[in-house]
Amino acid sequence: MIFAAVCIFFWWKKKRTPPTQKPVEDLQILASAESLEILHAPAKLPLPARLNDLSYKEGPTKWKKAMEGIGASLQAQGVAHIILLHGTFAGDDPLDIFSNTFEQKSWQTKWQKIILPFRHLRHAYRVLKDRVIGNVGNFTPQYCATLEQGLQAKIQVHCFHWPSGNHHLARIRGLIHLIDLILSLKVQKTERVLLIGHSHAGQLFAALSQMSQRPAHFCKILGQDLGLLSDATEFQRKLEGLMNLNLDLATWGAAPRYKWHLPAHWSLVHLLNFRKIPPRFPNPWKLLTAGYGDSIYLLAGPGSDTWAPFRRDRKLNRLLDSVFGVGLSLHHWWFSIRTGIKLHNQGRHFFIDYHDAGASRFFKSFLGHGIYTHPGLMLFNFEIMVTGLYKEKK
Repeated sequence: MIFAAVCIFFWWKKKRTPPTQKPVEDLQILASAESLEILHAPAKLPLPARLNDLSYKEGPTKWKKAMEGIGASLQAQGVAHIILLHGTFAGDDPLDIFSNTFEQKSWQTKWQKIILPFRHLRHAYRVLKDRVIGNVGNFTPQYCATLEQGLQAKIQVHCFHWPSGNHHLARIRGLIHLIDLILSLKVQKTERVLLIGHSHAGQLFAALSQMSQRPAHFCKILGQDLGLLSDATEFQRKLEGLMNLNLDLATWGAAPRYKWHLPAHWSLVHLLNFRKIPPRFPNPWKLLTAGYGDSIYLLAGPGSDTWAPFRRDRKLNRLLDSVFGVGLSLHHWWFSIRTGIKLHNQGRHFFIDYHDAGASRFFKSFLGHGIYTHPGLMLFNFEIMVTGLYKEKK
């Protein structure tokens, strides 16, 4: 049975030609180890993996002084707000059930009477999720509080929650609410907003960069074609307002999926957990033990989306394929894995060895993908971002 499955797989692989995938063509491929300049995270972390309300007060004095220096640097650059976004499946609706049911144009679905009494379960799930996984690929309220206290500056830290489904539509739904949050901050012309996204939250930023450059085009797609907007004219006004803001974007382990179209006054950096370049056919054991680094980054290329639970959402995702590239395709996914480490078309990349390899650290780093949000790496990550976003540009 296994032999037959292997034969069918290689026959299918031989019959199919390499797919023409625009996002893959636009991406840079890191092919040689010589081009991999690796930074090393500290081996001894100053804060524990799980934080509590006293984490800042219990932190070492050296760490506090260093964080205050980061806060002073950010404040000197005009940063007034920091928004933290979790990645895929770390939100309050990972299966995208509630988002579909309570969307404005879905109130009359047959699921309304079933799910409506349980709408409060989203908040309960969020609380349970924070207790179970903690800061493994997730930003807990304690993480946000410790960061705001540690900076010791007039910088507000916000934790943004989005549905976190692994497909186009879930990200667009989250992006629409993210735009409302950014505009609600009433940012002044001299102030900046720093957005930090883990995993596929980086796709929200990439889609935001595209929408800000072509507001009328995307308002037509989201409003007229997809029916996701109650007032397309108002949404276009919001997108045009974003162009007047100074945004700094940082992705932590975000795989390249959507193409970036950054305005000139926006900045972008990428933090990637890699210590070596994998071969064309990665070793499965090293993928499971984070031997190369961030294994999820390697597996989350074009075609790696999951199915939406509702037929309506699957139809909308197929329409969005023409905008953002193929979302769900086994062939495109396998082709993207074989192309090696892919880079974003814009922004500066920082390759970091977080020292998380090994089978014993699987649940601590989740295939090397959940290590970015470890509280003990807060200072280290912010030092890199300040360098990449501000000092290098200056």
